[in-house]
Amino acid sequence: MNRKIYDTIKILSVWTALVVLLAGNITYAHGIAGEAFTPEEQDYITRKKTVKAAVIDDWQPISSLDGKYGAPRGLAVDIIRRFEKETGLTVEYIEANDYMHAIKMAENGQADIAVLAAVYSDEQNTYQLELSDAYLESGMMMLRSKNTDLSDAAKYTVAEIEGYPILSQNPSIIHKPFHTPAECLAAIRAGQVDAMYCDIYTGLSYTQRYTNRELVSIPINVSVQLRFGICTNESAVLKPLLNQTIAGINRNDINESLAYNRTISGKSLGDFVYSYPFEIICVLITISVLTIMSIVIYMRIKNRQSVSIQGYAASYQMFADTVGEAGFKYDYMTDKLSLFGKSANKLAMPSEISNFSAYLERPDKEISLTNQQFEKMLSDGLEQKAYDVELTCKLNNGKWQHFRLTFSVVSTAESYHRPISLLGFLTNAEKAYQEKEQLIKLGMYDNITGLYNRAGAESEIKKRLTPGTDITNDLLLMIDVDHFKHFNDVYGHQCGDAVLKCMGYHLKRIFYKEDILCRWGGDEFMLYIINAAENMESIEQKCEALQTAMKECSYENASLPATLSIGGAIIGSRSVEETFQLADKALYTVKEQGRDAIQIITE
Repeated sequence: MNRKIYDTIKILSVWTALVVLLAGNITYAHGIAGEAFTPEEQDYITRKKTVKAAVIDDWQPISSLDGKYGAPRGLAVDIIRRFEKETGLTVEYIEANDYMHAIKMAENGQADIAVLAAVYSDEQNTYQLELSDAYLESGMMMLRSKNTDLSDAAKYTVAEIEGYPILSQNPSIIHKPFHTPAECLAAIRAGQVDAMYCDIYTGLSYTQRYTNRELVSIPINVSVQLRFGICTNESAVLKPLLNQTIAGINRNDINESLAYNRTISGKSLGDFVYSYPFEIICVLITISVLTIMSIVIYMRIKNRQSVSIQGYAASYQMFADTVGEAGFKYDYMTDKLSLFGKSANKLAMPSEISNFSAYLERPDKEISLTNQQFEKMLSDGLEQKAYDVELTCKLNNGKWQHFRLTFSVVSTAESYHRPISLLGFLTNAEKAYQEKEQLIKLGMYDNITGLYNRAGAESEIKKRLTPGTDITNDLLLMIDVDHFKHFNDVYGHQCGDAVLKCMGYHLKRIFYKEDILCRWGGDEFMLYIINAAENMESIEQKCEALQTAMKECSYENASLPATLSIGGAIIGSRSVEETFQLADKALYTVKEQGRDAIQIITE
């Protein structure tokens, strides 16, 4: 009996030892992005346990603190959280006062990581920190007031973040330091400075936040890389761990994080008032006017039992003549629309339209409103849900223009609170619309080639993939500039940019406007060609013409021939993702077989 107990204990001991050994091996082999930790990394993780990260508030979409809970958010924080999950390390977030404070905290060892350290492309590291690989590369933009003309200025003042790399040493520029992008924008609004520089993503976030109609954005052909700053005492192991996490993040995850963190949560009332002073003044004026109108109507109902709306009409006549383009009056009982005001004759619509509901159904109407939208205006106006809408109207010169219609819906007790009339005035919203479109464009196009960037191309392809659209004859082409690194290494990055510009020029010249032409990244280009299978001979001729043109490329009056490797695939019965992989495989085959060739899979 004792012998059996002894054997049982021996077997359990062996199994326990095996389980412990296997568990240790599994922990050791886990690693980041499927790679094993080195012994040094494993020892660092076991010993370190907690990493301190200095975060900055109010730098959307890269780093900020949630206004309600104080929790960190942003692209940099999302990457740190992924790093935390992959390594098993705990990250303690420390709030820094500003960009420079976060850098100093990492330099003196108060923090292990500064979540934002900016470096312009090809410039040396000037921080007393080790830098990770870039987790985001972006073009730069300048923001200035519309009232500031820099073209004739001998000197002008630029707001810059303290500690951020200086963009230009031009002696005509006076540099004025501030702590945050928000302070820089406030300085522009207050007239303390003429302009500011920032990366495109931060600029888009703040212009959307402030709805800055008074700002002009200008893209600059300079790239900035955003990296993590790493304390030199920690960099030997922490840097490669962070770089592995950065390498494992795909572009879609980065785009989703940038889009999500572009908005600002939990703004204070003071922040809201500061951000929208013009809009608040307009609302207060509108509320004051509507209050006065309501009092006038109430007194008329009380004393005369009348449903007259002359007071409203007079007020909106005044608005139309002073701040608007035209007055807008709709009689609910007769279904008649009247336009009034000194600028009403600019519109192509008749000054009076009987049977307005039927007019809105006509295909040749001169206004973008539909019956459903107009009915909603009437109902929302009664319920005080909305007092303005955006629409387009045709002008006498044949062009269409964006307007904002500010309106009130009038009803009385005698009408059982049903609408009697809608009164409003139109204001020109074309400039604000174009500014909004320009900001969207900045995020959709590559500033070197003028082609779509990856995000822009994916957006355009999604539009093509609407239900019922036949894409079986569409073609995906992947194009690579052979030995592109050679141009940068031997002649410099300006030469490399010249090759990319040459590529963009010839792509737009040779292919159709309907085709989706994209700089996919680096020296790789992607073309989505509609109905290409119907004329493959022509497509191959265009590819050959592109190859010939690039062999005649030049830089600073010197011949600089570039060869192209081209791979492609017809979609057919495959998905776009499968076709993309097949086209990429064809490109790889061309490069393996010596480059400077074309392979298109048509089956």
